Amino acid sequence: MSASIPDDRSVDVLELFDDPVVGGLVQQVLSMRTGERMPSERDLAMQFAVSRPTLRDRLGRLESMGLVERRGGAGTFVKGLSPKTFTEILTVGMLASGMTLSSLQIVRVALERQAAREAARAANPVKIAYMAAAVQRMERTEDPEELYAADVAFHRAMFDASESPSLIFFADVLSGVISRSVKERGDRIRRLTHDTGVIRELHRGLYEAIYSADIELADRRVMEHFAWLDQVSVSTS
Repeated sequence: MSASIPDDRSVDVLELFDDPVVGGLVQQVLSMRTGERMPSERDLAMQFAVSRPTLRDRLGRLESMGLVERRGGAGTFVKGLSPKTFTEILTVGMLASGMTLSSLQIVRVALERQAAREAARAANPVKIAYMAAAVQRMERTEDPEELYAADVAFHRAMFDASESPSLIFFADVLSGVISRSVKERGDRIRRLTHDTGVIRELHRGLYEAIYSADIELADRRVMEHFAWLDQVSVSTS
């Protein structure tokens, strides 16, 4: 899944940044197409009434955020926004603050609950069908890696079915951080294969709740899913 910043015209981009030059540059980047060349440093410096060194510093900030790419002798170009960029930023932020992967669990649960509710509310039959396909993959296989892949596909399909760009974006960012941990992947596979019958039942129950557009039931099914994961985690630790 790809994602972009939601197009909320009621939000003034400049109000979101303490530095008006950074805010102005971001606003300009968002108005341009991926790969498009930005105005020259001279023109941008005149536009924002700052010195060339100050402008270069602000462009450097945008480059570190993955918004632009400066090519020597060619200029500054707009880059496409992607969850991968923010995954890297979040990873560095976690390391700097001493956070652990387990501390992200509460965020993970909140995102999953809201995605399930929105998917049930949207009730898009085409997108929900991808959830059904993932459940069928789970029910056909006994291979741990395939079961893990089907589980990932199920949850990605659920977020897609939520039809919420913000939920999809943040889920991609968070899953990008978590999937980088080999230990987390191994732990998840062990949990999934601890009782394949239960995990299949939990996912089918969640799918059926969303398919039937039962918002409250979908919410309960997500909580049952995480309650089971917590129980398995304790029993296998």
